[in-house]
Amino acid sequence: MDSLAIFIAGAAILYFIGYRWYGRKIDRNLLQPDDHKPVPADAHEGQGDYAKAPVPVLFGHHFASIAGAGPIVGPILALSNFGWAATLGWVLIGSILIGAVHDYTALMLSVNNDGRSISDIAEQALGRRARWIFSAFLLLALIIIVAVFSVLAGQTLLAQPQLVIPTFAVIGLAVVFGIAVYSMGMPLWLASIAAFIINASLMALGYFFPIDLRPVLGAMTLPFWIVVLVIYAGVASVVPVKFLLQPRDYISTFNLYTAMTLGALALMIAHPPLQMPAFIQFNSSEGPLWPMMFVIVACGAISGFHSLVASGTTSKQLSRQSDGKKVAFGSMLLEGFVALLTVLMVAGALSWGTGGEFDFQAVNVKGTLMVYGIAYGRIVNQAIPFISLTLGMMIGMITINVFVLTTLDTSTRITRFLVEESLGAAFPLLKNKLLSTSFVLGAALLLALSDSWKAIWPIFGSANQLMAAMTLIVVTAYFVGVKPIRYVVWPAVFMLVTTVGALVWQAYNFIAGKKPDFLLAAIAIVLIVLAGAVAAEGLKVLRAGGRTVPREG
Repeated sequence: MDSLAIFIAGAAILYFIGYRWYGRKIDRNLLQPDDHKPVPADAHEGQGDYAKAPVPVLFGHHFASIAGAGPIVGPILALSNFGWAATLGWVLIGSILIGAVHDYTALMLSVNNDGRSISDIAEQALGRRARWIFSAFLLLALIIIVAVFSVLAGQTLLAQPQLVIPTFAVIGLAVVFGIAVYSMGMPLWLASIAAFIINASLMALGYFFPIDLRPVLGAMTLPFWIVVLVIYAGVASVVPVKFLLQPRDYISTFNLYTAMTLGALALMIAHPPLQMPAFIQFNSSEGPLWPMMFVIVACGAISGFHSLVASGTTSKQLSRQSDGKKVAFGSMLLEGFVALLTVLMVAGALSWGTGGEFDFQAVNVKGTLMVYGIAYGRIVNQAIPFISLTLGMMIGMITINVFVLTTLDTSTRITRFLVEESLGAAFPLLKNKLLSTSFVLGAALLLALSDSWKAIWPIFGSANQLMAAMTLIVVTAYFVGVKPIRYVVWPAVFMLVTTVGALVWQAYNFIAGKKPDFLLAAIAIVLIVLAGAVAAEGLKVLRAGGRTVPREG
């Protein structure tokens, strides 16, 4: 058996052990899920944002929403700066011991607190000041996410016109699926088979009939797609979740599972040697391996955005508490596996410093998303020659498109929730879902179309990981004096120290670099202060042995 196949199989076994053994320890010692307790959807039955979903459907929604482009883009950047050895090590260890714990605990805190967001729970765990700091930080971060992911989704439609038909036709398919299952009582298995066949047909239709608007719209093609995607995200954020968001994400995972399976099999069949170095350097243009690699890999190991999905939409769709581990812990491990496959594909498909069509530096000029598409297409073509490089690239790019689009629509809904929670009391009009959605999308569209997001994007990776550290601090404070906190306090400390270290390094370089950027330096310093404020509140709770507020679980 080839060593690459052994490594992939070994990683899969490690993730399985992590799920069964470590996930069970978290269940028994910390979260203790109880199916006799009501879930948020019980108390809010009939409200559009709440709808119990079968595990496969909710897993599909959660997995597709948390992934985004993170488990692809982040590991590729880390691989090209530091080599594949350290990148794979962090993906494997981080996703099990930190990422999955972060996601699962965030979900269950929300489930045990009526589906409230993690920022709202921060007030109960840390106090009102921490809640407002957290909420303001999250609101700004989410608006940036909506802006950036609308641009990324538009770029995939621009780069691969074959994706246009399957991207938009699946929206109609999702509505029909939701009506068939929830209103007409069609069995899930039958609806899933029908949706799989139709979805595959849409993929074929897109392949043979690509829609390229550049000859008609020219330079306005990308702005056009951005506006269309933002309008879709707005509709998806207000329509009852069971009739669009939930089924669309579930159907989209058919593409993801197919592409992942095909990619893993292709790697094991082609078993290419890893052409990129195991270790490149400690100090790269992105910064030193620690702390920057742990920030760059992002979703492949841990991401603060996941806590927003878990406490924002997923908690409102859980059917029973025992499903939480399958959905949240399991999704994070699967995302780690996606990151692992990404590193192996790129390192195996592209050479390093040799020149030529498939040299990493030559391909990277086209952008990180195209690096993945070309690497995926090449590996699949080598393993299964009748699948052309072009078709293989399309399959790889549809994976990115699905990840990005599901993150876009979910993050829009989450941002609406946050606006209603945080600003609704001061501005009652923003409690209206249409007005709050318009506020969110107006700000995001302004950032996306003006390219203003590019000015602050270099700091966003650190901001995202700071979000994860803050979430773990909230979880730790919530359980102090009630449950053993060792499963969350050490991940919280590690992520806080690592993220603050990254921010300090970035702030210094933004000031002392050849081209000083005082805006980014100021943002980095503000984030360091915010981290210190939340950490100080957490330390107070830790020293006091817990807050004296009532807890639901």
